[in-house]
Amino acid sequence: MNAAVNGESTQRAATGLLSRALAFEADVLPLAYDGTNLTVAVGAHSDELVERIRQQTRKNVRTVVLPLREIRDGLKRLYPPSGSRDGDSQAALALDEIFAAAIAGYASDVHVEPLEGEGGRVRLDVDGVLQHERSLEPGLFERIVALLKVVLKHLAATLAAGARPVDLVARIGGDEFAVAFLDVDAALARALVRRLSGGLAAAGLRCSLGAALSRPGETLETVLGRADGALYAVKAAGKNGYAFAD
Repeated sequence: MNAAVNGESTQRAATGLLSRALAFEADVLPLAYDGTNLTVAVGAHSDELVERIRQQTRKNVRTVVLPLREIRDGLKRLYPPSGSRDGDSQAALALDEIFAAAIAGYASDVHVEPLEGEGGRVRLDVDGVLQHERSLEPGLFERIVALLKVVLKHLAATLAAGARPVDLVARIGGDEFAVAFLDVDAALARALVRRLSGGLAAAGLRCSLGAALSRPGETLETVLGRADGALYAVKAAGKNGYAFAD
């Protein structure tokens, strides 16, 4: 089957890979994404900037040097002021800012909670200690919750696609999922976890995974506890990866 993709759609795909914060901070204008390579316009080539973009997007990065004014005008068109954005775009921007704050503050938990009456709030915790709180007005809160549900469904579908038919994928709370691999040895378990991690990255999901191989006589709670320990080690090392418990 042959498919034609116009320039506008490839630029929209490129825009979705790059965070608004990095685009504005470094004057980076996403131009196109062909499924493998992300092409961006920059005011001046910089190996350090290319590496930052590559780490954020997990894509091959190509740069085109353009005049700074042209780049800034392009950024304004792709990322208009919040007042001119529709409700879903405003919710997506708010969610992007919330996740950016969580990453910057090494938050261990992100709580989205309704308030009495209307609206809600977001709380960022580090090991149970409140670090940041943000109120969400009515309408925006409901849209953010709806977007989070879409993200969770996307995450669940990606995990299910990476697991085998005999494996079990389950949501165990919030944004936490567990995958139980049946009848595996250490080598196969590591291969399956690598496949899950690669599938999540390819789907544009930045996730941390912790894994543990069950021992004779060990309870499920104990196995999950060891997997959690490996998960926290990944988070402490910068997140977006995987590790196995000893």
